[in-house]
Amino acid sequence: MANIQDSLRGETTQSKGEEPHNVVFVYVVGRNGVLYLKRNENDDIEPGRWGVVSGHINPNETHVQTALREIEEESGLRNIKAERIRSVGTLSTFGVGVQNNVSRIFPVKAIVFSYVDQEIMPKHIVVGSEHSAMSFVELERFYHMGKHARAAEAYALARVVQRGNGSSNLLRLTTPDHDIVNKAIFHNLMRNINSDTKKRSTQKST
Repeated sequence: MANIQDSLRGETTQSKGEEPHNVVFVYVVGRNGVLYLKRNENDDIEPGRWGVVSGHINPNETHVQTALREIEEESGLRNIKAERIRSVGTLSTFGVGVQNNVSRIFPVKAIVFSYVDQEIMPKHIVVGSEHSAMSFVELERFYHMGKHARAAEAYALARVVQRGNGSSNLLRLTTPDHDIVNKAIFHNLMRNINSDTKKRSTQKST
């Protein structure tokens, strides 16, 4: 998977004092693992980056409604059951916007959900207009990606910004408990997966 610094284009700036953008992340988990989607290379938000289903929370829209809408728009899945949308935590992170060949790093607050359905397979995914490709990541690999990737990306982005504007007052891109947050999210996600698997086994035996 491409690192977030690969989304940078031209000059790089950082947002100072900006309120975090409120978004949802949805870990759609099917038979082959966690669904990842690749954003279009010419997109104005993190072009060319691989990531999970995600999107901004619209006014007058609940977090769950946002999650349902984004799953449909980005994966093409239909007949999504709201009761399968389950919270797995929150994450303070960052994003990259690109406009007029200038990259802007901005803070993000993500409400993180899981949507687990072991019947979902690659053939069911229809990639939306914002993306160009899809892939499923096995759960073990997903755990290691979550544990290490963001810390490394934050360091790389900080170096890019430092080179670009000569400032030592860099945007704080991660929180001290970043790894703990990721471990908690992974734990909750696995709990939801195990619960879904157990429920399906019970249904088949009755």
